[in-house]
Amino acid sequence: MFGGGGMSGSYSSSNVVERNLDRITVAVSTAFAVTTVALTWLWR
Repeated sequence: MFGGGGMSGSYSSSNVVERNLDRITVAVSTAFAVTTVALTWLWR
């Protein structure tokens, strides 16, 4: 999801950070979608 440069020396640690960022992004986007749908239903 997030593109990396030519840092092959710290690839293992940046891979862990990238996985954590992907999980945070999925969690935030899911929460945003759920709250958007909930507020849409509440304000009808």
